[in-house]
Amino acid sequence: SADQRLAIGTAGQALKVNSSANGLEYGTAAGMTKLYEYNNVGGTAVNSFNVDGYFDDSKYMHYRAIVSDIYTATNPSGANQPAMRFNVGGSSVTSNSYMWAFDESYASGHHQRGNGNSNRATEITQMQGTWACRSNNYELQNFDIVFFNPTTTGLGSKFVKWTGHCFQEGNSGDLYCMSSVATGMLKTNSALTGFQIYSADGSNFTYKISLYGILK
Repeated sequence: SADQRLAIGTAGQALKVNSSANGLEYGTAAGMTKLYEYNNVGGTAVNSFNVDGYFDDSKYMHYRAIVSDIYTATNPSGANQPAMRFNVGGSSVTSNSYMWAFDESYASGHHQRGNGNSNRATEITQMQGTWACRSNNYELQNFDIVFFNPTTTGLGSKFVKWTGHCFQEGNSGDLYCMSSVATGMLKTNSALTGFQIYSADGSNFTYKISLYGILK
């Protein structure tokens, strides 16, 4: 019977129609919501990181992780070849249950790598690069990763896809800009709770990550 003020929402919320379609309210806008962010660029380098506990089946269906500025300093004898494992119940799965494949181009070259059939691995072995990416100067890598329905149970597998982008200076002084498209899977009926990314040979790196949930 009289005009009333709708109190403002909290930071990051948007104005939207309510579930009864008879009024307005502030809430989470449709699309993606940032769930986690971390940046250690300029800080202490690490050889792995773990993200767990952010998958929420009540709100989200798929998830997107943007892992950027993976910086590996001069390391002529080592190779930061990132690998990935999925977490179940808060712990990384290390059983022989992973399969993966990617297609990568660089300069005038082209490589395809992966595994399959009975040749399962204990991790997604290569996220980027088809050789030891040794660096006289530095290496910089970026990944855009999508997790499909990680909390669904009983279907036998969990899938992830990603694009990778890398710059490196090789031991010979050659410069490479590489781009890849890839997919990987874990044979499991369990729900995933997170993931781990690490350097297969223990090379140290700094990185940034933003994890987003795609709303139902």
